[in-house]
Amino acid sequence: MRLRIIKILLIIVLPLTGSYLFYHKAGFFYKEPNSFRDKMGYLYDGAGPKDVLFLGSSRVLRHIDPRVVDNICHIDSYNLGVEGMNIPELRMMLRVCIRQRKAPKVLVLNIDPSNLQTDQVFFDLPELLDYADRDTVVYHAMADVQSIYRDRWKYPCYRLQRYTAINDGFKVDALSEGTEKFHRRVVALWGDTATGTGYKGYRPKCEDYHEPKTPPFHVTWQTRGFELLRDVIHTCRENEIRLVLVTAPMYKDYGSLFLNADSLAAGIAALAREENVVYFNKMRDSVSVDKQNFINIDHLNCRGAALYSAELAALLSRLGVSAIKK
Repeated sequence: MRLRIIKILLIIVLPLTGSYLFYHKAGFFYKEPNSFRDKMGYLYDGAGPKDVLFLGSSRVLRHIDPRVVDNICHIDSYNLGVEGMNIPELRMMLRVCIRQRKAPKVLVLNIDPSNLQTDQVFFDLPELLDYADRDTVVYHAMADVQSIYRDRWKYPCYRLQRYTAINDGFKVDALSEGTEKFHRRVVALWGDTATGTGYKGYRPKCEDYHEPKTPPFHVTWQTRGFELLRDVIHTCRENEIRLVLVTAPMYKDYGSLFLNADSLAAGIAALAREENVVYFNKMRDSVSVDKQNFINIDHLNCRGAALYSAELAALLSRLGVSAIKK
């Protein structure tokens, strides 16, 4: 009986121990360059606050070039965009900004019909685990929306799950190859994502238009998303941050695919009026009519991003943003 128990323990413990040890050599694979870690790194360890922060999903990350805005408005701005982020994560990043004393004078928040969703966040717990575990701001902001964050006693289990999730092939290679060689090989797999974030957090995509076939769809109206947006507005007001809401240009066929986009944008506009916040809806901007400005139906390429950045800078200049330079 004792021998059987020992065998069972060995079957369980040895693989887990091996995975854990290999994790410390091959676990950097989880640190593939991405904009989320880049931007959280800026918030926790980067330089001091900027005059203007641009916060949003890929329609900030790929669309707003701080070089253009800075040159026109004579300010110091930073692109805090992260692909895929919805309103719960945007609100969380705003709160981290404030806690880390990176709050800007002006926050330009791109809010559009697709990132008002709250039923699921783009970055799941393993991605946010290190931050949620050490920072009460991240923990409370996410636990308020996603129940998975509320049970902190489960965090060690999630860490164990991450330790054991590395592909067996990578475990073997991590053992047989030198660390430096293995790192170079994996970094090569990352391709152009390993080249950094570009200028001040801006990471454009310079590609021709290509749109996969997608049937028309509706997105569920989620009142909670509007409640979180209202909370963002109130948070900015309480911390003397001037908030400007924008919705980036979409290609002209966007409405025929995202069938209730206009009604959701109208909800944003109504909330902005109610809260006395400036809102620029650029979904059907002049940039939107030319396919050469886009890589797909809702993302600009480098050409379109330059045009939109200049247009946005002109709007901010008319709002007197240049006068807020520190």
